[in-house]
Amino acid sequence: PPLPEQKKIASILSTWDNAIEKTEKLIETKTKLKKGLMQQLLTGKKRFKEFIKSNEYKQTELGLIPVDWEVKKLEAISTLQTGYAFESSSFNDDYSGYQIIRMSNIQKQGLVLDRSPIYISNVDKKSEQFIINYGDVLITLTGTIGKTDYGNVALINKNNKMLLNQRVGRVKPIKNITNNI
Repeated sequence: PPLPEQKKIASILSTWDNAIEKTEKLIETKTKLKKGLMQQLLTGKKRFKEFIKSNEYKQTELGLIPVDWEVKKLEAISTLQTGYAFESSSFNDDYSGYQIIRMSNIQKQGLVLDRSPIYISNVDKKSEQFIINYGDVLITLTGTIGKTDYGNVALINKNNKMLLNQRVGRVKPIKNITNNI
């Protein structure tokens, strides 16, 4: 293009570069704010008014927590389970039945169901114990060298036809503990 047109294009691209840079800084700032807020909420330093029963705190092995909170071991309120190594001969090609939830389905943003899905049409008695239910918390248990794909967590917030695969763990509440609030 002629020089004046080149200058106009450069000006527009420069404007967009500035806008992108400012947006990235806003995202970074909001991410830091979110992390800080999560830390304050999960330690009881900041609380929602409707849940405050007392403004007092007590010392525990985890540090200071509100007096109306309890420290419990995870095994006291849930069961822990690892997944199953399903045989590839039982997979189907028609994307029907139960989707096998693998490590690749559990991302930093939560559960992603469209990551190279694998399905099994029928669930036998042996596989029934690996059906994933509402309220389950899934976690990736192992990782790949050089990657941080382990320790990702996903809360199952609706019932789907899904099965727990190997290298994925499940924290299953013994009862709906949120009803006790």
